[in-house]
Amino acid sequence: MYNIIAIGFFSCVSCVPIEYIPQNNIRMALLCYFALDSYKNKMDVILHHGLYAFLTVYSPFYIIHRCLILEWSTLCLLLYKEKLYNMFAFLWFAIRLIYMPYFFYQINNEENIVLSNAGVLIHGFHFHWTCKIVDRKLDTSYGFSSLLLMLIPLNLCIIDFQHYLILYLQSQISFYFNVIRIPYYDTKQYHIIRSLDNSMIAYFGLRYIMFPYPHWTSACLCMYKFFIDYYNSLHKSIFVYSTLCLLYRYSLLCPVTLIGAYIFQYKMNTLYHPMLYKYIWHSCSALLLGYSLT
Repeated sequence: MYNIIAIGFFSCVSCVPIEYIPQNNIRMALLCYFALDSYKNKMDVILHHGLYAFLTVYSPFYIIHRCLILEWSTLCLLLYKEKLYNMFAFLWFAIRLIYMPYFFYQINNEENIVLSNAGVLIHGFHFHWTCKIVDRKLDTSYGFSSLLLMLIPLNLCIIDFQHYLILYLQSQISFYFNVIRIPYYDTKQYHIIRSLDNSMIAYFGLRYIMFPYPHWTSACLCMYKFFIDYYNSLHKSIFVYSTLCLLYRYSLLCPVTLIGAYIFQYKMNTLYHPMLYKYIWHSCSALLLGYSLT
């Protein structure tokens, strides 16, 4: 019961103009709530609270105030058994998967790289819980390496809003793909998410080689792959060609490319590859992706 009361209170605080809020009191209340709710809770909740406790202590209060809007979806999650599921689903999608990426892009645009990196980790928790809402049995540990596809490029160069959004979508789609690929292999859900993942790979390659209309071309490739020829590998050819063009410009990336190619060819050709290989592969891919955006 205390959980609902606390979340309801913080949700209401998000609607109060910031100049009327006793900032130190709200910071202390949040820290007390994180500590109390972490006691004997699940590890993902404890890590989530630890991350937000860091933000509560070190970030400007306007960021804390803006983040409190998240609690409306949490409140509906706690109450949706009382026929609030539709409201919960709408708020979860609108706030956590649309609003928060835009908000943390603004932080990134202000060159606050520490808070920007924290934002990527927050996105990861949102992806994790989205998967758990769909199927509680999903092992989301296979998806967190996909956050590197966003985290590394953000630390390599200044990203405009369009490419921040594309990096966010790539990271999110890759997360879902790596989570559902084992239990849902060769199902419609798997084919959809894989087609989207392949089309995002094609988009970045087409963009780098300055192919006309890369957005529409990659979207058409996604639909062609899903509806006509699922086993089409055109995205791989685009990826290889664009990578060669990138290496011609940045020869220092050759070792990274060779390591990534080795991992992909010999270590990632089964469904049950060790977690380490996923992190190495996504690190190499993220470095290439980051340099392609410079």
